[in-house]
Amino acid sequence: MDYKISDIQVAGAGAGKTYSMAEKIIEYRKNNITEDKDIIVITYTNFAKNNIEKNLEMSLMAYQKMLKF
Repeated sequence: MDYKISDIQVAGAGAGKTYSMAEKIIEYRKNNITEDKDIIVITYTNFAKNNIEKNLEMSLMAYQKMLKF
């Protein structure tokens, strides 16, 4: 299996790392760049993990609604 680091984010607290990680995943999925099984996200807190999950769910639900119109 061939692994590639495509995005590393290093920034201080409150810089928007969690938000931008979720947005990057959504961008990859919308543009069929990768499949869900190919995405690895490492966070240091459950708070960040929960925020990413929430952002993904909300954004993907909105995207699915848009496709139905």
